[in-house]
Amino acid sequence: MKKKILILTIAAIVATPTAFAAYDGNVDANNGTNDDAADIQTVSVTVPEVALLNISDTPVTLDNTGLHAPTTAGAGFTGSATGTTTYDISSNVLNTGDPDNATAPTSRKITVMTDPVVGKVPDGAELQITVTAPTGATTGTAKLVSPTSTSSTSTPDSANAIGNTTGTGLNIAYALSADPAGTGMIAHTANDGADADNIGLIYTLTDD
Repeated sequence: MKKKILILTIAAIVATPTAFAAYDGNVDANNGTNDDAADIQTVSVTVPEVALLNISDTPVTLDNTGLHAPTTAGAGFTGSATGTTTYDISSNVLNTGDPDNATAPTSRKITVMTDPVVGKVPDGAELQITVTAPTGATTGTAKLVSPTSTSSTSTPDSANAIGNTTGTGLNIAYALSADPAGTGMIAHTANDGADADNIGLIYTLTDD
């Protein structure tokens, strides 16, 4: 009779792990002390920042067939000269999963400004630049006029809300027209009106 009781007692202990170690929820450290049914492991991850923007190297020549010079005194330019180019982008943003980065910028934007060394927007003109955004971002239009050399940084004046994304061959569309806030006239580029002037543009991928 005593032998049977001993066997039952041993079986009960084997079937009940908590008889050996009480669970106390010690998951705040992994130091080998007070082991229980839960533990924690820290894995350090280092991911480099990537902010790559490549505008096509091919110069853009605007098609003037859509820009109409006035033929009647008192009138101004109508329509616009247009052209396109492409760009590539690779971008990642700061990880907000880390509590230390919780308030960090979560997106980037593409801004554009003129490079006065190369040339500015003709007096009296407005150059609209529509940047097709990569996947997950927002397409916008920057507007450059002379002598102002920078575009607004608010939506929709550039591509915004750019997060962890890539894109190749994305479109940038240009349209040169008379400045709506001006007289309707655009300064000509040569005495015969045929020669072209250059406009330099600087694109920047920056925190939104």
